[in-house]
Amino acid sequence: MQQHPPLLRAGTCVSPLCASRPSHRPRLPGTPPDAAVKDDPVVGPMRERHADERCHHRHRRRCRGHHDAQCRHLPGHGDPGPPRTVPDKTVESLASALGVAIPGRGDALTSRRSAFGALGGIAVGTGLGVAASLIHRAGARLTPTAGTIGIGLAAMAATDIPIALCGISDPRQWTAQDWLSDLVPHLVYGATVTTVLRQQDSATGHRADPATERSNTARSAVIGVASGLRSSTGIAAALLSGAPGSAHRARLLGATVIVGGELIADKNPNVPSRLAPPALAGRLTAGGAGAAALAHRDRADTASALIIGTVGALAGSYGGAWWRQWAGRRMPDWQAALAEDAAALTMAAAALRRPARSSSVSVSS
Repeated sequence: MQQHPPLLRAGTCVSPLCASRPSHRPRLPGTPPDAAVKDDPVVGPMRERHADERCHHRHRRRCRGHHDAQCRHLPGHGDPGPPRTVPDKTVESLASALGVAIPGRGDALTSRRSAFGALGGIAVGTGLGVAASLIHRAGARLTPTAGTIGIGLAAMAATDIPIALCGISDPRQWTAQDWLSDLVPHLVYGATVTTVLRQQDSATGHRADPATERSNTARSAVIGVASGLRSSTGIAAALLSGAPGSAHRARLLGATVIVGGELIADKNPNVPSRLAPPALAGRLTAGGAGAAALAHRDRADTASALIIGTVGALAGSYGGAWWRQWAGRRMPDWQAALAEDAAALTMAAAALRRPARSSSVSVSS
């Protein structure tokens, strides 16, 4: 049987850097040793010329350890270049979805990809700034806290949702540090946009009462947190925020039934978690609606109240879940539930109280 020449022998590493070392597989009988092959005037040069091509296709599969590390001088085995950032990956995903190819290769392609990613961020920031300005002109006068949180979270959603939909990253697997590093820059952006809008108000002589803004912010946060603990408190706040009249008793009765029903149902161990998406969405809606209704009653900015109430409900939902887990290891669950009931009802009662001075100047329509 005719034997293959050593250059094409199956199972032999053909890298020139491997020629001075024993092969990682046994040599076929009758073939000369590696040193003799290397010194052969015919086979040696052929082996050297053919090494790069073979290393491209088979070296990673057949050579391990120090062999793989020493072949990084070959094309395709070296540094893959700078890592792609999330904006770069987003640009690639959008271009692929649109059927558009980004021109260029190598460094040129990397530069264009980074530039498109930066332009995308600028476009998102500019668009949200214009939208906030239009909402501002429509009559919404966001407080500093509400503007920072609302505009910042909107910018965060505008960037994180496409990332999740494109499969670039899964926010559900982010750590607390990942969330913090994503949240802080967007809040800074929200604070900047809010500051610019409020300076425009000052230039036109439209100034809001700081005491009214603080009172509205605190009341919205309180009813929001209460809704996170017991969602019925936000619904009750919306019902009882109306002007006293013939329907006040009916609204009071309805609020009492709703709150009492939730207080009883909460003691059932089979009740789904408040952090489940449907339950959490209901609590956020109740918190925002209750805060907006109270702000409308007090002639305060309803948009700011809606934002603060919704965020407060989110904090109350996670805070209440943490409390039940923490207290459940130290006392019976029903006792922890009663303590949570008391906190929610106390905060709701405090939020329902009318401010001492309700004749402040209106800052929204």
